[in-house]
Amino acid sequence: MPESVDLAAQVAAETADILFVFRIAPTMACEFMSPAVAQHTGWTAEECIADPTLIARLVHPDDLHILQAADDVPVGEHYDFEVRWQHRDGRTVWMQERLRKQIRDDGAVVLYGSARDITAFKDAEKSLAETEELYRLIAENSLEVVYRAPSNMAITWVSPSVREVLGWSVEE
Repeated sequence: MPESVDLAAQVAAETADILFVFRIAPTMACEFMSPAVAQHTGWTAEECIADPTLIARLVHPDDLHILQAADDVPVGEHYDFEVRWQHRDGRTVWMQERLRKQIRDDGAVVLYGSARDITAFKDAEKSLAETEELYRLIAENSLEVVYRAPSNMAITWVSPSVREVLGWSVEE
């Protein structure tokens, strides 16, 4: 094995991201899948290579169209997207993927890519949105005047109670 291929295999074995090579034409095949796939899907790299349709089947049905849009990506261009995967144990895992379509010297059309688990980020994003909604509801239903004014002191938001307490409209 050439030294550069050995080095690439070592890097792929050590990263928490999933690295992969999918041949999409003339025939579909998973040519490479890094070991990290097992951590994020519950399926081994060997299982993914043996069944090139496995990863596509793991994508949440509502997100499948996002993955299928990779077919329309021009050769040489990157395609960045986020999809949900179904782990073997049933839990949902959010993945951020990047693909690049290439035509190799042998004529094969290949997708080189990586996938990163962003589940913790998505969970934090959801929690933040829920917290913001809770605070908005509290502020909108408070008998006190609640407002937001950044450092320039221009009021950017005020609770509806401003009419009752101060006699001003929200717009004023």
